[in-house]
Amino acid sequence: MRFATPATRYVLTPPAGTFTRISARSEDHICGLRTDGAVACWGNNGDGQSTPPAGTFTQVCVGGRHSCGLRTDGTAVCWGDNSHGQSSPPAGVTFMP
Repeated sequence: MRFATPATRYVLTPPAGTFTRISARSEDHICGLRTDGAVACWGNNGDGQSTPPAGTFTQVCVGGRHSCGLRTDGTAVCWGDNSHGQSSPPAGVTFMP
């Protein structure tokens, strides 16, 4: 896959392994949920959106320059650009997968 921005072109090659889910968006990064529950992301990492935290997840979703995942304990965690609060999920809230 190739995505182009005005100044940069990214070739998005997934890491080796098996994924149960994948989330992609046109902003040049992709995240996938591995069979062991870990999240792997690849592509543009200019805002940290392709650097997921360690842990076990049930879901993953990418945004423009951020990504979010739902941990197995029901807590949400996000990473990447937070200029509008998009990487700050509500504290003290448990989500159901």
